[in-house]
Amino acid sequence: MSRQWIVTGANGTIGKEIVKGLAKSGASVVLAVRRRDAGEKTIEQIGKEANLSKENMKVMEVDLSSQQSIRKFVSDYCSTHEQLNGIIQTASIVSQTKKLSVDNIEMTFATNVMAYFMLMDLFGDIMKKSAPARIVNVASNYAGHMDLSDLQFDKRQYNHDSAYRQSKQAERMLSWVYAEKYKDTGVTVNACHPGVVTSPLLAGLMSGGGSDSPEKGAVVPLFLALNPDLEKVTGKYWYQSKEKACQFSDKKQWNDLWEKCNALLKKF
Repeated sequence: MSRQWIVTGANGTIGKEIVKGLAKSGASVVLAVRRRDAGEKTIEQIGKEANLSKENMKVMEVDLSSQQSIRKFVSDYCSTHEQLNGIIQTASIVSQTKKLSVDNIEMTFATNVMAYFMLMDLFGDIMKKSAPARIVNVASNYAGHMDLSDLQFDKRQYNHDSAYRQSKQAERMLSWVYAEKYKDTGVTVNACHPGVVTSPLLAGLMSGGGSDSPEKGAVVPLFLALNPDLEKVTGKYWYQSKEKACQFSDKKQWNDLWEKCNALLKKF
């Protein structure tokens, strides 16, 4: 049986290239996207561009800003698949103004943080059974501005740049939490910076956008996903396929963030 992967944001700029790389390796890939038609279009494009069979690429819908949608996605996947060897989380947004998700959570935090948190947590059991398995979180060097006392910008004036940077810091911190939680289970968790990739998301952050190609942006996530030498490497931050020191090293803050995310979970 081929190795089975999930890619979130699979129809995005970097996500598409990651799906392509995984498919080229012989893996089966689930494209986790908000709209089925967008996912199907991406599969068609990949099939033509890389001369790949579409049989090993499937679309599943999920709204990553909605906890109920995430739970349904996980349930549907686990009821139709026997294994999960890896997740690459690329999906992120930049909300220019403060908006609330259906769960009454600030939209950037809901999508960029709570979704990463929930997928790492809820897929834990099937990934342990499928081990060796890998979680790769596409974070960013552009991270910081976290206020653990005001994650939702209830006290601070909302700023889209700060909200995005906070979410990218949170992604790294939660990666370290789950690297420890899954220690010695055969499930590894690593995070990476893909580069400054030209994309609609980056255009929402800075004028002129990025300078790196989507293909270049996919190199590090695919390196972490496919390199056989990294099977037991976990809890590391990567840039340009090299380990990079992460300044967010306070374990108490990691656990405080995890507890705050856990408190934001809705009961369905």
